[in-house]
Amino acid sequence: MIQIAICDNNPDYAQKVRHMLERFLNELGVSFDFHLFCSGEELCADILRAKEFDIIFLDACMKQMSGIEAAVILRKAKCNAQIAFYAVTDELSREGYTVQARRYILKNELERYLPECVTAMLKDMNLESRRVSYLGFNVEKILHTKDISYVIGKGKLIYVHFYDTKRKECHYHEELNKVEADLSLFGFLRIHQNFLVNVRHVKKMTNYKAIMINKEVLPIPRVKYQKVKKAYLMMTSSIERQERRRNEQEMRL
Repeated sequence: MIQIAICDNNPDYAQKVRHMLERFLNELGVSFDFHLFCSGEELCADILRAKEFDIIFLDACMKQMSGIEAAVILRKAKCNAQIAFYAVTDELSREGYTVQARRYILKNELERYLPECVTAMLKDMNLESRRVSYLGFNVEKILHTKDISYVIGKGKLIYVHFYDTKRKECHYHEELNKVEADLSLFGFLRIHQNFLVNVRHVKKMTNYKAIMINKEVLPIPRVKYQKVKKAYLMMTSSIERQERRRNEQEMRL
């Protein structure tokens, strides 16, 4: 589930942004959760207390602490969330991009450009560690994608296997197609009718098999092998580019 923060001194406008995002994300079929903040100070305090967000929308021109000033604090705290600003004027747009903002949108154009902004954010999100939740024994549990090596679907049961092979697998009721839709944004690839792998934990693909870093071996159907391997190479290349860009951004801070 994608965690989204909206920070605006005007609670009514924050709700407006929320409703626009809600409509678009529902159309995409993306799971999300919103967190609204009335000041940059409140947002920074929450994040400095280890609260994690995937996407943050800020009013660039808030009173007291501006959205730009809040973003500077967040970047210095190694917050890797995708950030976008909106404002009445573009006078702070140059400052916005110094904190690696994804977009700076004028308020009178927000409805027009918000979908494109969100689409770009989803494609460019850091794929290393995202939270996923599942309902097991009527209790919601949280997993981090970086810990998941692969997922097996058997009927309507999902079995989650971890990179640490000493960690016991967990299972819950869901269809693999739904799990694939939720995890495909975060570096997971369907290599088999019953297998979904975290490409970060794949050492190589060879001889119709995925060799995992932890030495486990998963089968790839012969008829799908070339297509799967091509998708794997494209995904790993994209992740490497994102990591290089993130490292360059951190060095500039």
